[in-house]
Amino acid sequence: MSNKENEENELLENILGFEFKNYKGVLPLINTPMELIQGTQFISMPIAVHFIEQYTCQKKFSIIKYKNETFQDGICRKRVFKCDMGGRYNEKLSRPTLGKQKNKGTKKNGCIWQINVTRGKNSPISTITSFINEHNHELFNEMIVFAIAYKGFSQEIMEQIEFYVTHGHCDITMIRNLLKSKYPDRVFLPGDLGNAIQKIKREKGLNIGDAAFLLTKLLEYQKKNPEWFIKPLINDTSNRLIGIFWISRLAAQAIIQDKRQELYEWLLQCCFEVYFEACEIPPITFVTDADLAMVAAISIIFPKTYHIQCLFHLYLNLPKKLHSSLGLLYQEFFNDFRKIQQSHCKSILEQRLQGTQSTQCAESENALIQKAVQSSFSLLQVQEVLEERLEFETINNCYSIWKTSTLQYSQPFVIQTFFNNINRLLKKYLT
Repeated sequence: MSNKENEENELLENILGFEFKNYKGVLPLINTPMELIQGTQFISMPIAVHFIEQYTCQKKFSIIKYKNETFQDGICRKRVFKCDMGGRYNEKLSRPTLGKQKNKGTKKNGCIWQINVTRGKNSPISTITSFINEHNHELFNEMIVFAIAYKGFSQEIMEQIEFYVTHGHCDITMIRNLLKSKYPDRVFLPGDLGNAIQKIKREKGLNIGDAAFLLTKLLEYQKKNPEWFIKPLINDTSNRLIGIFWISRLAAQAIIQDKRQELYEWLLQCCFEVYFEACEIPPITFVTDADLAMVAAISIIFPKTYHIQCLFHLYLNLPKKLHSSLGLLYQEFFNDFRKIQQSHCKSILEQRLQGTQSTQCAESENALIQKAVQSSFSLLQVQEVLEERLEFETINNCYSIWKTSTLQYSQPFVIQTFFNNINRLLKKYLT
């Protein structure tokens, strides 16, 4: 290497950012204290921008990229940076109206801090040609946390948020807690996090209406599996979706706008078309709570069906409605009410109750659903949780059958020896 080349390398080493000359990717943070003066040189314009941003970060204020001039070939020639509190705010009214001037606050107070950086046409080296290092306001330590220029999320954090939104179905509180544990030195304001979530939803097409998104997904399920039955209800006047009825491998499910009799009739008509129209055998009894709109709808769609009220819900409503008014007499009333309820044709009641199936299975399923579903879930997320739970139980059942079939025991089980037929029937209908 010649002496001239050595001198050029020594000169370049004294220029800021020389160590990042061939660096690819996002430039690292600069933690070592730095000072900038007029005449400071940088190895390139992008590195000059990075150093100035890190410098202002160390000095506890933020900047705006005020001007960007380029050569004819598009290469950056000049950059101008100002304090974000520089300039003055001028209110702009599209239609000035007397007495309607807005009293809007602004952080612009005319700060004169400014840096001009220029590069030559034949050299990438960029130089600070002008530097006004004065502020007319106090510098706060909180600026580095709350300033718009520094509180933007990195690409890594945005990918984490996208994963939580798309696959985890997490709300903003859960996402904030997850990110806080992974990035403890970072502040996640609700407004910034909410904007990031909405941006991801727009890009992924998740910001359409909740019910419309559910219907779209259900139709996709039906396309993959024609056994699915899906029927939407559209309001003739407003053209709005007010009801969805669908049947999956889990059960028949429906979501309606409100509890009007007309919607209950539509819901029962859907059930009739799927379950009872082919066999022409309507249900004998219909058990619901004391919903007058549902009772009226049942009498219209299933006129030969006998409606009865559910004792479970009746007993739940007794303490809610009567405990406060009866006070100490409530327990005595409850015992008398139970005796009266069971005394009506007691022998016939006991005979009919022998074949009655317990609702414990249904109540246990409801408990699992309430435990898995959160109040912030969308309609689609509720459906996906139910499907995932069913898939999980199916896998567990297959694993249990496989494990039982592959294990060998030296001693026979009592069930297999004495109750083999009963055990086979139980497996057939209960698994």
